[in-house]
Amino acid sequence: MEQGLYIAVVSDSQSDAQRVINILRTLGYSAHTYLRISEILSLDHYFALVVCTRYSTASCVLPSDLRHRFSGRLLILSTNWSERAIVQSLQGGADRYLYLAESTNALTARLDAALRKCVPECAADLYRAPFHFSGAERKVRLHERILLLSPMEYRFARYLFERPNRLITDSELLVALWALPARQGGRRIDTAASRIRKKMCLDHRTGWALVKIRNRGFRLNKVAQRTRAGVQESTREAVTKDAVLS
Repeated sequence: MEQGLYIAVVSDSQSDAQRVINILRTLGYSAHTYLRISEILSLDHYFALVVCTRYSTASCVLPSDLRHRFSGRLLILSTNWSERAIVQSLQGGADRYLYLAESTNALTARLDAALRKCVPECAADLYRAPFHFSGAERKVRLHERILLLSPMEYRFARYLFERPNRLITDSELLVALWALPARQGGRRIDTAASRIRKKMCLDHRTGWALVKIRNRGFRLNKVAQRTRAGVQESTREAVTKDAVLS
């Protein structure tokens, strides 16, 4: 995450504020908490405002002129899931309305996805030998050969390679990549993962293995290649074959 991406958190509960602060910091943001929205309106270094509230409607929380005084991303996190509260918040200028009582994993993924919408997508190249992710081209190369990945497969693969050796839950993937509810079902994830595993040779031959954790999610593991001799040639052949079949 780029430096200088500051987020202000306003909450009527200290425990809620601390929970959200912890989540935002794990995502790489610089987050600070305030008691009142009015405290941040004179500050110009925050690109997003997160308002946490319990059982309050938007009219109780948001100043009527907030959108005239704050141009950054505005997220409402609330335990009030009534239609009236949601409509009032969104009509009052909120960009997203999220359920505060959701699990930490799901809330983390939702916040990550919501905040990425207002942060320029990373154009930096990512190197994870023998793979090269070109941010500008949105392509992946293996031994200098461009892999035939769809836009979604590219996003999925990059998401995995930015988080190696870590369990990534199905809920996180559904929310972050597909913008679907956390419990929508994982069949589409399994299908996409299977295609990525095949096209990118994530089966030890490249030194990487995409592992399915039953009923939980996936983990991209850095592993020792089974054999050094002929590894590069075998992966070249596999890539060429998959390119023909795709």
